[in-house]
Amino acid sequence: MAFSEEFVNWVVSFTQYGLILLLCLGSLVGIPWLADLILVPGVKISDEIVNQEILNVGAGLIEAFAYIAASFLIAWCF
Repeated sequence: MAFSEEFVNWVVSFTQYGLILLLCLGSLVGIPWLADLILVPGVKISDEIVNQEILNVGAGLIEAFAYIAASFLIAWCF
């Protein structure tokens, strides 16, 4: 929101804030799916992190950096 326009009125500003909020919440669902699809095809990252006898720290780092990269991309778009 730091890069968005100045406050216009309540209706316009809340509409913009609401759309950005929905986009960000939707990206929380889409980022792990895209990371599974693009970065490590054939493997589910959540299974590698949680369902192993010895936890896979590398898979956790891949998912963390996927979230960070996506947040930069979303911030760049707005």
